[in-house]
Amino acid sequence: MSNTIPLENVNWDDKSINESLEELSPNNIDEKSMVDQKRERYKQDTRQRKFLAYWVVWATSLWLFLTLCIVACQGFQLLKLHTTTINTLLVTTTANVLGLAYIVLRGLFGEKTERYKNS
Repeated sequence: MSNTIPLENVNWDDKSINESLEELSPNNIDEKSMVDQKRERYKQDTRQRKFLAYWVVWATSLWLFLTLCIVACQGFQLLKLHTTTINTLLVTTTANVLGLAYIVLRGLFGEKTERYKNS
């Protein structure tokens, strides 16, 4: 999607430039009231946070499943990995799971819960 304005579709004779540009950008949030702008920002933040939460859940689940498969293959001696390698895998997996959960939870339920009331 291009950000250019199709100037050939604008009738410059009977309208001012601002009126013509407003017709071409009816969804411009900057032209709405501050309350509407805050509401739109809140909706966008909510959609992005929801997407991020789902992405983290799926990425973490997949990572844990793959780690479980590797550990199970090691346990059944289908893989011959060194103990240090398995320890490193388990430590990094634990750090990743806890770190991603912390980031998502802090973003969803962080300290800035009053952000939209007084800003």
